[in-house]
Amino acid sequence: VRQIGLDRFGEAMIRPGEPLASLEEVLVPLYLHHRYQLNAAAHSLGGYDYSFALRGDGQTPISVVPPDRQRRALAGLLATLDPGFLAIPDRVLDLIPPRAFGMATGERFDARTAPVFDPLGAAASSADFTVGLILQPQRMARLVAQHARDPKQPGLSEVLDRTLAATWRAPDPQDGYRLAFRRTADRVVLDRLLEAAGSADNTELVRADLDAAVRSLGDWLAALPTPDPVQARALGDIRRWQARPEG
Repeated sequence: VRQIGLDRFGEAMIRPGEPLASLEEVLVPLYLHHRYQLNAAAHSLGGYDYSFALRGDGQTPISVVPPDRQRRALAGLLATLDPGFLAIPDRVLDLIPPRAFGMATGERFDARTAPVFDPLGAAASSADFTVGLILQPQRMARLVAQHARDPKQPGLSEVLDRTLAATWRAPDPQDGYRLAFRRTADRVVLDRLLEAAGSADNTELVRADLDAAVRSLGDWLAALPTPDPVQARALGDIRRWQARPEG
């Protein structure tokens, strides 16, 4: 539905005589239309099937979501970090001018390119929603516990590794526009990892896996023969984070 909407996005989505700048307010819920299904998919990752069973009613009180279903859910979540998913077509950007002074505003993305629409800011918002679901403290703790009980279940370390494989370690797009969306998602992943690894809301076992993921990414970045500026900055941020007094 989201893709169909983006393919059909145009002036016809507002009434004649309305400012074209108001198209941004139409674009926001359309671009983020997938967030509801993301929430649904995330429930399977580190999830449980359960019922409010009563004694003697024959219901199964609780069971872990099967590993294949968890991994399919993760794949769906990670697909929303792909630059092909995040990139906003040029023809859409060419429709949205700056807003007139005093124009009433609805739902809008944060923009660092004011007064014009910020496509990378929109992508960062979308990517942050996805990564926030994956790295939700209770979800990560459940992943650790489930894998400890049954090694066939995806553990947190696997989830983190697949997240890095889908972003930082994925092949770079050939065109510069999509590469910018790749690096935007990459940076969201790193910022969320560092935040989660330093958060007291996470258990020590969770933070150990997060630390290992950060260390692995730092080693991978350090081994790049010619890192680009975003990669070089990320490596510096990781090394500074690792050298912090509380590290």
